[in-house]
Amino acid sequence: MFGSREFSKPNLLHGLIGRATGNDLRVLVVPGPELALAGGLDLMDAGLRMASGPRDANVLLLLPPLGDKMLNAASVAFAQMPRPRAIVALGVKNISPLPEADIYGELSQAGLIESVNSLRLHFAQNSFSNSVQSFDAPALQSRIEYTCPMHPEVVSNQPGSCPKCGMDLVPRETGTDTGQPEEKSVQKTQSSSNAAHAHSSHVKTAPAEVDHGEHKKADGESGDATAKYTCPMHPEVVSDEPGSCPKCGMFLEPVKAESDHGSHSHGSHSHESESSVSKLIGLEPGFMSMIEMTEGTPRSSDGLQMEWITVPFGPFFPGLPAGFGLELTLDGDNVAKATTSSFCGFSDSLENGPINAGDYVENLQGQMPLAPLTYRLLACRAIEAAAEKTSENDNLRDATLAQERIASQLRWLTNLGRQLGLKGIERKAAKLQLLIIGADYEQIIKLTPELSQFIKKVKATPFLRRRLDAVGELPPQSNWDGPQSIENNAAGRLVARLDDISQSLALIKKAGAIGEIKLAEIGNAAGHGHASVDTARGKANLHVELKGGQVISAKLDTPSMRHTELVAPLTDQQELGDALVAIASIDISPWEMRV
Repeated sequence: MFGSREFSKPNLLHGLIGRATGNDLRVLVVPGPELALAGGLDLMDAGLRMASGPRDANVLLLLPPLGDKMLNAASVAFAQMPRPRAIVALGVKNISPLPEADIYGELSQAGLIESVNSLRLHFAQNSFSNSVQSFDAPALQSRIEYTCPMHPEVVSNQPGSCPKCGMDLVPRETGTDTGQPEEKSVQKTQSSSNAAHAHSSHVKTAPAEVDHGEHKKADGESGDATAKYTCPMHPEVVSDEPGSCPKCGMFLEPVKAESDHGSHSHGSHSHESESSVSKLIGLEPGFMSMIEMTEGTPRSSDGLQMEWITVPFGPFFPGLPAGFGLELTLDGDNVAKATTSSFCGFSDSLENGPINAGDYVENLQGQMPLAPLTYRLLACRAIEAAAEKTSENDNLRDATLAQERIASQLRWLTNLGRQLGLKGIERKAAKLQLLIIGADYEQIIKLTPELSQFIKKVKATPFLRRRLDAVGELPPQSNWDGPQSIENNAAGRLVARLDDISQSLALIKKAGAIGEIKLAEIGNAAGHGHASVDTARGKANLHVELKGGQVISAKLDTPSMRHTELVAPLTDQQELGDALVAIASIDISPWEMRV
C-alpha cells in the first residue's frame, strides 16, 4: 500500500525519504474534521496537518460513525491519494470497500497520538516496500454509456440516435454508481428509427464541391421531382429521399428550392455569394452556426445560450460541512442551479418496528454526532410530554444545551476560517471548542474572558466584514429560523452566531451548574407528545407516539432539512466563490438530513 514501485531492498536514501514522509503527515478526515473536534480529538497536537484534498493527503483518518455511502466516497478519495499513503481507523473495524487499515486505534486523544507514533515508524520502514498493493475503488470502475456529441446532456445506456439532432450516440466510459443522480435515458422514436434504416440505401456521397447548377429546377418541373436532402454537417452527402447521414447519423435536411423571380442568374448568384462568404471566413457550406448548435439549451441571465457544466462539491470539500453533497450547475463562473444531498444523514430508527423509549433516545443521540446532547434532550422532552411527565432539572438541562451550542458555533467558525484561509481564526476557534466540550461548570466560567476576547477580535476583523457583507442575502419570506441577525447577509449571520456564544455563556452562569440529561421514568405510558429545542442551527421539532412505554411512531423535523431549501435561491446567479461562502453561512449539518 505504501510503495509507488517495487525495489529490491531499501537503501539509505529510501530510509531518509520514509522518515521525512512520516514527519509530514497530511490527513484527510472521514467523515470530517468537525467530527474529530466534536469527539475531542486535537489533530494538530498529535502532529497531523489538515490536507486540502485527496491529492494533498498521505493519511486517511477514519472515525465513527461510517455509513455505506460515506465509505464509498472515502474509497474514491483514497484511490486519488498519491503513494506512499496509509489508513488509520480509530474506533472502527469494518471499513469495506476500503482495504484493511494500516493502523487501528482507540477513539481518544491518547489513541490518536499512539496511532500517529506507530504511523511514523510504519512510513519509515515500509514507504519503499517491494510488496505494493494496488487499490481500485468500486465507484471508479468504468462502464460504457452513450451520449450525443452535440448535446452532452443526452445520455443512454445503449446505442441509438439523439432525439434532438439525430446524430448517432457515441460511447464513453464512466464510473459505476457513486451516489450521483441517475443517468438520463434516451428513447429513440419509432419514426426516426424507421427513417434511419428505410432510407439508408438511397444516400450517396457527392464530391466536396457541389455543382449547384445540376440541381436547378427545369422549366415546368415540379419542386418535388427535384427535391434533394443533405447533411448539415457533411454537405457532400446528398440523397433523393429523407434519411440519416452515413457519416455522423444526423437527419438529412431538404435543400431549399431556388426562387425564380424572373432573373435566370438569381439562384446561381445566391449560392456563389454564400460560398464566397463562407470561404472568406473559413467556413464550409452547410456549417452549423452557434445559434443552431445552442438551440434548445438554457439561457443565461444575460440572454446568451451557452453550454452549462455540472460540478460536484463534497463530501470532503474544504469549508463546506463534511458529508454534505453539493452539485452546482455552472454557467461560466456563475451558479445556474444547485442541488444538495447527504452522505451521512439520519434514517428511521423505527423501520424494524416499535422500540423502547430509552433505546429511541440513545438511537437518536447516536445519529447526531455533531449535536448529540441537543437531540437527546429533544427526544427526552417529546417522550416525557407523551407520558405527561415533567423533569425537575430543566435549568440544568438548558445549561448543558448551551454548552453544546457554544461548541457548535465554534466548529462553524473553524470551518469558515478554513474556507476563507484565515488560519488564525480557524486554529483559535478549534482550540476553544476542544476546551469547551470537555469542561465542567467552573472551567467554563474560567474560559469566559478568553471567549469574550476572541469574539471581539473576530468582530473587529476587517477582512471578514468586507468578504461577507455582499453575499448570502436570504430571499423574502424564507424559512430561515437560525440565529437571528439585523443584517440579511453572511456578515449578519456571523455576528448572530458570535452573540449566541455570549448569550449561552450567560445562561450557563445563571444556571450555576451543568446537569446530566436523563429520561424521566415513564413506565408503560401511552400517548402523543411534541417537543421543540432551539439548536445552534435553528429549531428542531419532534412528535412521538407512545404505546406501552414504546415509541411506535416518530416524526423529526430538523433545521438543516428546512435550510437546504435555501441553497438554490442563495446561490442563483452568484459567482462560485460567493455561492460557497453563502452556503457555509447557513451552517447545514448533513447529519440532520435524511440519507
